[in-house]
Amino acid sequence: MTTQKHNFKYIFFFLMLFLFSVKGLAANYYWVGGSGNWSDINHWRTLSGGTALPSVVPGPTDNVFFDSSSGFTEVSKTVTINTMANCRNIVFSENVVPPVLSSNGKQLNIYGSSHWQAGMKVDVTYIYYRNTNTPKTIKSNGVSMTGGSIYFEEETTLDLLDDFSADTVLQTAGTFNTNSHSVKLLRDYYGNSGTKPRTINMGSSDFYISGNFFEASSRLLTVSSGTSHIYFTENPRGSLKGYQGQIYYNVTFEEVGGSLENQQGTADKIYYNRVEFKGNGYLLGNNQISELILTPGKTYIFDSKGTQTITSLFKASSSDCGDWITFKSSNAGRPAKIVAASGVTIDVSRNIMEDIQASGGAVFTALQSIDNGNNTGWVFPASTVQNLYWVGGNGNWDDIMHWSQTSGGSGGYCVPGPKDNVFVDGNSGFTATGKTITITSTSYCRDITFSGSGVPPILNGNDVELNIYGSSEWQREMEVKIKYIYYRNANTPKTIKSKGASMAGAIIYFEEKTSIDLLDDFSGGGILQSEGVFNTNNHSVKLLGGYTGTAGTINMGSSDFYINSNFDTSSSALTLNSDTSHIHIASPYPVSLKAYNNQIYYNVSFEGTEGILADGNITVYYNRLEFKGNGSMYSNNQIKELILTVGKTYVLNVSGTQTITSLLKASSAGCGDWITFKSSTAGKQAKIVAASGVTIDVSRSILQDIQASGGAVFEALHSMDNGNNTGWSFPISAVQNLYWVGGEGNWNDSMHWSQTSGGIGGYCVPGPTDNVFVDVNSGFTASGRRISVTSDSYCRDLIFSGSGVAPTLRGDVKVLNIYGSSQWQAGMLINFNHIYYRNTNVPKTIKSNGVSILSHVFFEEETSISLLDNLFVSGRLFQKAGTWNSNNHSVTLSNSYQGISGTINMGSSDFYISSEFNASYSALTLNSGTSHVHFSGTFSLLAPYAGQTYYNVSFEGADGTLGSSQTGTVLYNQVMFKGNGRMVKDNEMKELILAPGKIYTLDAGTTQIVTDHLYTSGNSCFVLFLKSSLAGVKANLNLKADFNNFDFANVTDINALGRPLNFGSKSTDAGNNTNVTFEAYDPGAFSGFDGQDWSVSKFKDSDPATYTLSAAGFYGNPSTTYEWTKTGDPIHTGIIATTSTIDMRPFGYGTYHIKVTYSSPGSSDYCVVEERILVKSFVPSMINPGLPVRNY
Repeated sequence: MTTQKHNFKYIFFFLMLFLFSVKGLAANYYWVGGSGNWSDINHWRTLSGGTALPSVVPGPTDNVFFDSSSGFTEVSKTVTINTMANCRNIVFSENVVPPVLSSNGKQLNIYGSSHWQAGMKVDVTYIYYRNTNTPKTIKSNGVSMTGGSIYFEEETTLDLLDDFSADTVLQTAGTFNTNSHSVKLLRDYYGNSGTKPRTINMGSSDFYISGNFFEASSRLLTVSSGTSHIYFTENPRGSLKGYQGQIYYNVTFEEVGGSLENQQGTADKIYYNRVEFKGNGYLLGNNQISELILTPGKTYIFDSKGTQTITSLFKASSSDCGDWITFKSSNAGRPAKIVAASGVTIDVSRNIMEDIQASGGAVFTALQSIDNGNNTGWVFPASTVQNLYWVGGNGNWDDIMHWSQTSGGSGGYCVPGPKDNVFVDGNSGFTATGKTITITSTSYCRDITFSGSGVPPILNGNDVELNIYGSSEWQREMEVKIKYIYYRNANTPKTIKSKGASMAGAIIYFEEKTSIDLLDDFSGGGILQSEGVFNTNNHSVKLLGGYTGTAGTINMGSSDFYINSNFDTSSSALTLNSDTSHIHIASPYPVSLKAYNNQIYYNVSFEGTEGILADGNITVYYNRLEFKGNGSMYSNNQIKELILTVGKTYVLNVSGTQTITSLLKASSAGCGDWITFKSSTAGKQAKIVAASGVTIDVSRSILQDIQASGGAVFEALHSMDNGNNTGWSFPISAVQNLYWVGGEGNWNDSMHWSQTSGGIGGYCVPGPTDNVFVDVNSGFTASGRRISVTSDSYCRDLIFSGSGVAPTLRGDVKVLNIYGSSQWQAGMLINFNHIYYRNTNVPKTIKSNGVSILSHVFFEEETSISLLDNLFVSGRLFQKAGTWNSNNHSVTLSNSYQGISGTINMGSSDFYISSEFNASYSALTLNSGTSHVHFSGTFSLLAPYAGQTYYNVSFEGADGTLGSSQTGTVLYNQVMFKGNGRMVKDNEMKELILAPGKIYTLDAGTTQIVTDHLYTSGNSCFVLFLKSSLAGVKANLNLKADFNNFDFANVTDINALGRPLNFGSKSTDAGNNTNVTFEAYDPGAFSGFDGQDWSVSKFKDSDPATYTLSAAGFYGNPSTTYEWTKTGDPIHTGIIATTSTIDMRPFGYGTYHIKVTYSSPGSSDYCVVEERILVKSFVPSMINPGLPVRNY
């Protein structure tokens, strides 16, 4: 709790207070009392260890000190920044117990310098060194500011006085002088944002970057690198992003990967003295490097659009049996350029190189290396092919002691390279407990043969590559656990013999430009074919992942393909010969077949949850296509036989045509599940074409937006015409009542459906024309009360009522389609993915009986949907048509409301929204009545449409946004923010209520109009911040109300269009304000009774000003409470009034005490201010000095 008390106010005190208010604008603040909140005024003093309290928390011109009198102990040493905090200089020193400065997402604005105490902890989310055009310093004393981001905004200089450690630094202006001290960043340095010129003087500093970026890619940033050294130390890919013309000294990438990036797209270079990569690396754009050092066993990618110029040394060499180094272009087939003049040392060996062009005059020789193609300017001396044998049992591929020149021979030879054949055989020494070859880095071989080992081995390598330049033969029952297997091009046909061994965990790349042939059945993780001919030779292909072919030819023969992901042949460079193959695609997730124009498939079966024929303006041919789950058909498809499955939904693309040449089968048995057909775009028809004589077998289907033509007889038996279908006939089916019986069970089990309450089951599963009743005879028990919905389901009216045990209706990821009204039973549970109230052109009602719907709910009825009681929805509510009448009942949405079309009549309802109220559609009519929209979520949004009128809106969570993309003014009765807020576009409010301690952002260039009352004051504990959304660009605030006095605020970039905004002496003019006045800043004593002189008073019934005591000077808002008491008056005890003003006539003269509470007890912004004032009666002048005095 924050409490502030003031002493009696006499007339002479007011005069002294007035004189005191003309003192200087800055003050020194001293912390006392150990742990506490920055906003708690009771922790601040005007002198070190003193007793006098300031009247307001520190502002931008105030120095703050934490010293030996601050009272920190081992159990009480944390200063918590619980609101936006401001200060000039901040100094921690001489504390016996080093303190902790922390925040929870709040920011600290330092307008001067900082001095931290050794041993303390600074855990602040955002620290801003704000611009004052005055040089600043940082003295760290070994303290690391690792809690968040540090912003350098000072436009003159910011100097380090010792070594510096932080999380992230963002320099947006001025000169940052390291003064050769080390700089350690747990994350990144950013010098690329902002509009101000800036310089970083690095001296001889060592920079240690543990995050992703040293981001310097701005023409506004000048880098003076001196003899500095930048180390990227921990992140898998550190990146130095420079700007053309910048000069760096030494740069080292210590970890897994790194990149030099010059992405300006010009010929200008970035310059380096020495660059070393100890992991993988990227060199992007044009760079000039004196010494470039690369590491064996790593891969380096050179930008195909850039040039790397080496002026002294290019070292990328490995010992005779060391790891291999890989060079390649960023764009396969397009060479990257390396330039080095004559005399530059080129030390390159054991390199695998592709798409690298060398020039400039130096001798580019790659010893013992592999020319992987498209390299120019290089010399590759010939090296011999050799056979290598694994020996010694369990071990690491890179351990030379496991490689021999003979089977079973002595180890100690070279680790295999791309020209070495590898043999793992009966002499490899495996045992039941030692049979694993582990690959921990990118590895190579020519042919690889596993054969004859008495114990089938394991080839294991997580997240690494095995590059095979020849063929492979695996041993039966062995395990291949490699993440990436490449069959690299060697312009020699390759074979794969699996012998039942599976490469199920591997992504397998086919790059051979001649051919790859299967010699038996194949099993793998996924295949990516980018070259050559892939011949299955009629063997089966099983893939845990998918197949993607980007170039070459795939000859499928009569193979069965078993795929668990996408089958993608959508490249024009790929030739597909499907022959009589059968592709089986099975996955618990949606998967696609992506074809190219005029490709021909034989049989395709989607056997998982959902299958998709992918989009494109193409025509694809199929012999037989079957969906066993849901399906979507895009593009144009010609299908001999199309087989669909009951209980599933099929989406046909509006831009394509599905042509059936023999059979369309989408039928369900008499009481089976329903099949749904719909267009990909509601209201637009999708097309099915079938000529006369084609069999159309369709029943128990729900059709919407489907056009049938071509001459066949399109009859949908026992089906539902959901609208906009042409070419179909729908024979009439009767409406029936169905009753749930038999207790717990599955909705789709006909044994639970009866024609009578409590009757015998075995009747039809409900459809769109069937009324459903779950009642006293449904047979639920405490341990058996669940109705499980395992496929999309349907009904007309749905009534839960009278069951002795409240049931559970659970569909989880499924859809419930209601074609009538619904009534839920109190205490029941409902859980679906989506619940649709479908259109039948008949008014619908919803009676909730206190039940919350755990689902997204869609209103599609084109007449009306009316609430009969309060509505509770845990998901989103979408209104897509018709009139929704809340009928003054409350509406609670744990997510959001999306009003797309129709009318919403809100009456006097309270709407409780967690996330978003989106009514920004032109097709929606909003009638707000006297409703109240309450937002409770952390981030909330009201998105209106121009011209709409709302009644009351309250943002009660941490952050709220009023307005979105509306093109005209939106009207409100009352808008209240209890957290931070943003007002977007033009809004007009009768009453706008802002909360102390929060930040309010008005959209730059737009206007917020307040006609009746504006509350925009903070209090002694919490300053209110009011600003424009764009620094330097004003937002308009048009106040038309009479009351225009405020205080305890920090205001910037505000243009007051109407009445001037007047702020008192506890407020800060942060600049660029128009028609906004500020009294001279005074952090000293504060009185809420300022301006009220009660030293000589006489109550006059005819003049309320003579007897009304006002608390307006405390700047409360509608959430503020007041308690008036009298001191020293035995007649009037206890609380005598709770309003912001008090009529003193019933209580007489004397001392009045007020307690002003700005927020609820226990809240983070709780603040209480108390003050007394003496009201003295008028003493008339004495005619005769000898007469006795009488007080009135």
